[in-house]
Formats: sequence, C-alpha cells, structure tokens
Amino acid sequence: MNGYKIYGWDVEWKINGLSGKPVQSVEEVYRRINNMLGNKSTLKPNNIVLLMHDDMFQNKKGQQLLSNLIDSLKQHKDYKFDFIANYPIKY
Repeated sequence: MNGYKIYGWDVEWKINGLSGKPVQSVEEVYRRINNMLGNKSTLKPNNIVLLMHDDMFQNKKGQQLLSNLIDSLKQHKDYKFDFIANYPIKY
C-alpha cells in the first residue's frame, strides 16, 4: 500500500469537539484498557492500540491527564510500552 501501514485502535480516548476536553476520565480509560486486555478482546492478543486526539493535550491540564494515564499503566507489572513498528501486524 505505497509504504503505508494501516492500524486500527482498540480503545479511543474521546474528545469533546467543542471544548477540546476529554470525555472519559483517566480512570475510565485505564479501566477500559485493563478490561480489554483481561478478557482478551483486543484486535491482537496481548496488544492494545489507544487512539488519543492531540487537541486534548495542548494545555497543562491535558498533559497532566496523559501523564497520569501513562503512570497508571506503567504501574501494572504486566504492561509495557513499545514502538508501533513492533506491533504484530500481518499486512
């Protein structure tokens, strides 16, 4: 496909189109990620793609929310972050 790879997402951190603020709390997004991995409902087993909208992170409050989510995920002993290049895609 002309050198492009297409990735879907498992969880979306939705944004309010008018305010640019996140719709879900950090706790809700964390819970959704945890649930999807726990019940093996992600597109690729043991992998999750989180869609986030950069408009949410243009101010200090949004940046803090993102930091809080990352910190929460890093505390889980079985979770790790990796480069999208290592995502197990077959096409």
